[in-house]
Amino acid sequence: MDTNPQVSDEEILVRLEAAPEERWTELGAAADALAALPAVASWDDGRGQDGGVTHMPYVTYDDAVYRLTDALSGVTGGILVFDWGTWGGLERYERGAGLDEAPVTEAARLVTAVVRSERFSEGAIEDAIESGMVGAIVRRLWRWHDEGSRHQTGQEPASGGVSVDA
Repeated sequence: MDTNPQVSDEEILVRLEAAPEERWTELGAAADALAALPAVASWDDGRGQDGGVTHMPYVTYDDAVYRLTDALSGVTGGILVFDWGTWGGLERYERGAGLDEAPVTEAARLVTAVVRSERFSEGAIEDAIESGMVGAIVRRLWRWHDEGSRHQTGQEPASGGVSVDA
């Protein structure tokens, strides 16, 4: 029995295909809202010792970031079960490079890798947004939506205004 199931490309495509048009519309709107922000996050600088307890700095995201991560989960069908830590996609598609030519399933896996990495590295989502990776993910998903999915609405792909340029 496999105790570490890995989501297949076929399963990811089924999830993407199952996403209702409203979720795709929300993805575009969420990406546009994020692009309009002057900053996606702020950092609390923490404070030294307080009664023997050290308070470390932490990131506070604008609500638009959560709206976008929710929208990305909405079109990809949620967190994908795979070994994202050893997958290598965060390095392979650093700053979003090469994602335009990659299979759409790689973009869906990146959503999980970015969201899950925040748990282990404070500010990982902020870095992914600022580096252009999130913008590349949104564009790749939208291109799939417009070119090959059952959702043929003629709607312009949302750039999300989230630039791939740093």
